Amino acid sequence: TGVLQVFDRGLIRDSQLGVEDLRFLYESAGILIMFSSTPQGDKGSMIQSLLTPILDQFNLTFDSLHTLLLQLPQNPAPAPAVHMSRTLSNLMRLASFASKCVSSHQVAEETGCSHVFLHLLENFSKILALPLEQETLQEGFRPFLHRMVVVLGGNFLPFLPELLTRLLHVPTPTGPQECCILLNQVLSSHPIPTAPHLEQLLSPCIASVLTGLSSMHKPEVSDPLILLDLIKSYLSLSNTLAHSTTLLQHLVQLPSSSLHPFLSSLIQILLTHTQPMLQKQVVTVIRCILVLFDKFPAPLIEFTYQHVLPALFLTPAKRSFNMKDGQTNLLLNDILNTSRLIVNRDKAFLTYLTETYVPSLCIQPELSLQYFRLINQNEIDFKTMKNEFILFYSKLQSLYDL
Repeated sequence: TGVLQVFDRGLIRDSQLGVEDLRFLYESAGILIMFSSTPQGDKGSMIQSLLTPILDQFNLTFDSLHTLLLQLPQNPAPAPAVHMSRTLSNLMRLASFASKCVSSHQVAEETGCSHVFLHLLENFSKILALPLEQETLQEGFRPFLHRMVVVLGGNFLPFLPELLTRLLHVPTPTGPQECCILLNQVLSSHPIPTAPHLEQLLSPCIASVLTGLSSMHKPEVSDPLILLDLIKSYLSLSNTLAHSTTLLQHLVQLPSSSLHPFLSSLIQILLTHTQPMLQKQVVTVIRCILVLFDKFPAPLIEFTYQHVLPALFLTPAKRSFNMKDGQTNLLLNDILNTSRLIVNRDKAFLTYLTETYVPSLCIQPELSLQYFRLINQNEIDFKTMKNEFILFYSKLQSLYDL
C-alpha cells in the first residue's frame, strides 16, 4: 500500500524523474506487488491501482491531442502534437514495464489482473486512429502488444486480426516488419487456437511483404536496410509456419487466393535476393511444405509445376550464384535435395520440367537431357551427383544469362 501511495501523487504528471527512472520504478513496483505476501485475489486490484494513473493520464493526453489535430490537420505535426505523441508513447511503455511482473496468462488469471490489461489494450488501441505521428506512437504501442501476447494469452487473439490490419494501414516504415514479428510471436505461442484463423491473420502480412518486394528496385520508395529486415522477419514467420505440424496442415489447405501469394513471396525472395542464408531459409520452408504433398489440393500441385520447380532450377543457374562460396554450396545441397524430393514424389513433375519448362528457356537440347539424367539418377551417391550438378550449372552460367 505504501508503494502505491507514491504512484497516486501525480508521479507521472509532475515527477522530475527521467523516462528510464520511471520505467524502472513501475517495473519494480509491479514485481513488489506480484511477489509480496498479499493474497493472490488482492494482487489484481493492486495492479489496477498501479496502472490507473497511467490510463487516466493517457486518456487526458489523447483527448487533447485528438482535439488539436482536428483543429490543425497539418503535416508535419505542430510542436505540441509531437510532444503529446511522445507522452502517449512513454505512457504505453510504462504500462509495458509494469506488466513484466506477469510472467504468463496463467499468472494474470490467478491474480485477477487480466481485465486490467484488457482495458489498457482497448484504450491504447485508439492511437491507431490518429492521423499523424504514428511512428512515435507505435514506438510505445508495439512493445505493449508484445507484452500482451504473454499476459493475456488466448484473450489477446480476438484483437489480433483488426490490430494487424490497422497497424499495416497506418504508414510507418517498419510497420510490415513489426507485424510479422508480432504474428510470429502469437503463432509460436498459440499454434492450436490460431491455426483455424490462419488465412485471416496471414493475408495482410503477405500483401505488405509483396508490396515491399515490388519496390526493392526503386530506391526512391524503398530503404534497402528496412526491406532486408522485413524479409528476415517474414522468413522467420514462414519458418514458424513450416515447423509447426498444426499450422502447416492448415497452411496447405488454405484457398489458392491466400496460399499462392504466400508461396509467390517466398519464390520472389529466392530468385531476387543473393544472400545464400536467406535463400536457404526459403528452400527449407518449401521442403517442409512438400512433405505434405499427399495432402496437396489440385491447385497447389499445379502451382508446384509452374512456379516452385522452375524457381529451384533457375536459382543455381544465375550468374550471381557462386558455387565456390561455402554458404552457397550449402544452399545448392538444399536445392538439389528439394528438387529430388519433388520429382521422386511424382515423375510427372520431372516430365514437365524436362519437356516443357527447360526447353522454354531455349537452352541447348543436350543440356536439357543432361539435367534429366542427373536429376533422375538415384543409384549414385549424393556427393558424386552434386559434383556433376556443379559442372552442369557452371556450364549453364557460362553460356546463358538467366
